[in-house]
Amino acid sequence: GGWAFPSTREPIHVLKAEVIHAGGESESFVMKNGVEFADYIRPLEVPGSTFVKELSDATQVRWITLELNKPGPIQKIVLSSFDNSIAPVIVAITADILGEASAPSATPAKQIQTKENPAKNNGQESGAAPPLATPPAH
Repeated sequence: GGWAFPSTREPIHVLKAEVIHAGGESESFVMKNGVEFADYIRPLEVPGSTFVKELSDATQVRWITLELNKPGPIQKIVLSSFDNSIAPVIVAITADILGEASAPSATPAKQIQTKENPAKNNGQESGAAPPLATPPAH
């Protein structure tokens, strides 16, 4: 997202995805700065999404997976940003109706040490792939 981690370091809400099912029931997912979202200006690692190197050379696109709790048809998806300085950027939304999709091969991005993520390597390259957490987002 624009002006996301590390430009803004607080783990504030960035994007809400509300999934409205055909029967009218809904479920919501809130994505946070420094968790699912990082600034798109350059590759930086965050724990709740996966860097997708194949989609951009100089900037970054991240893969986020949202696991739905309710099966069945979806009527619509409502995306809402929050009243703050971060601009969430979405490249695509897809559905894995067979349950067979997986994140692209993860290429670690640079990691930055924060109060919320003290185990990070102070901007050094990491040799381990980040955990799969959540359709591509910036």
